[in-house]
Amino acid sequence: WPCGQVVTYRQASVASATDRNRQYFLQLLQGLKEAGIQNVHLMSHSMGVQTLLGVFEDNSDGSRSEVSKCFRLDKAFDTENSDEEESVDLLTCKTITMLNPDFPVAAFVDHAFSAARRCCSHITVVGDRGDQALFWSQLINGIFNYLGYEKPRVLSKREENETKGFRLEQRIGRSFDLLYLPPEPTSENSRLLDAEGGIPSQTLVGNKSLFFKDAPPIILSRDEELLGQQWLDLDVIDTTSLDTNIENLRHSAFNVNPILLKDLEELIVTGRRAMQRSTLLYREGNMYSYCHAPSFVHA
Repeated sequence: WPCGQVVTYRQASVASATDRNRQYFLQLLQGLKEAGIQNVHLMSHSMGVQTLLGVFEDNSDGSRSEVSKCFRLDKAFDTENSDEEESVDLLTCKTITMLNPDFPVAAFVDHAFSAARRCCSHITVVGDRGDQALFWSQLINGIFNYLGYEKPRVLSKREENETKGFRLEQRIGRSFDLLYLPPEPTSENSRLLDAEGGIPSQTLVGNKSLFFKDAPPIILSRDEELLGQQWLDLDVIDTTSLDTNIENLRHSAFNVNPILLKDLEELIVTGRRAMQRSTLLYREGNMYSYCHAPSFVHA
């Protein structure tokens, strides 16, 4: 999704989450069903993630969106135990992959993740801590928020905290180490949660399937607080260490870097989670990085 220039950024962001886009996406899915397609893989880049997660956003009354109703519910979220005959015409969302996503951390943890997770059990975020495009997005959105500009509902928390002064609006493609459910805020840690974009736990549905469970039995970490976090049930791929075929912005390596391309191919073709894929090394929480030598190492 084209984000325009600095002065048109917020306008492009608003346009990305319009009802018209939702209707077009719905028509696309209906066309796929009519063509006999059953399995769907969804992949989006940068601001396009705002459109992707926007189509899964719940209606104002809390019911599922029309796009969400096109997909079978994940078994962990199918509380009504729908019959096979009822779901025969529904699509199966095999994977959702978000590449350098330009989406706020607060809104993602608060509601966007859970809306997408109940339709897909295999969600991946590919990010880079040095993504310069997302840094400027954090800055520009922070300025717009400080000046009181409105933003689409999908990009806002359901209950916005009153904040004083200016601050960056963290994006999940750059601040992916914040994709967890923080503990209940106390007088001791509430200031830290605000500073890091943390979200109170009562804002998420209490379903254990929302939380990451694929951590290996042996974790090389001494940070007890880190080990005790309730990480969201998704795979975060940290590409910060990649240094070949990476442009200066570090925002669009997915179509030129062979390591990343090979991993995306394995993700879609085999359907394996990050823990089972051959090129990834588990780091901590729900985060992985690529196991490879840097470019300056020669045989």
